[in-house]
Amino acid sequence: MTKSRGDGAGREEQGSAPTTGEVRRAIARLLRERGDGKTICPSEAARAIDPAHWRTHMGAVRAEAFRMADAGEVVVLQRGRVVNGREARGAIRIARADIARTGR
Repeated sequence: MTKSRGDGAGREEQGSAPTTGEVRRAIARLLRERGDGKTICPSEAARAIDPAHWRTHMGAVRAEAFRMADAGEVVVLQRGRVVNGREARGAIRIARADIARTGR
């Protein structure tokens, strides 16, 4: 597997599992690019990692988002409310924790 930007770009093995670092960087980059007070869908991070096989990476992206939430780096939202992502069923969004705390 080759990595060029550390976010999955240049991935040669189709559908190969992304590293934890790739997932974390993809989530952080998308949140930074999206701007203050905005959220991302886990599928956006999966697509950034591997556009052709993004569905196979959804579990890894969600799991890493939950770990990032445990560490206080992000929050997981459902219907605009902070939730425990591991207990949430259905669509979730990810937001920067510092923005969520300030309410911006």
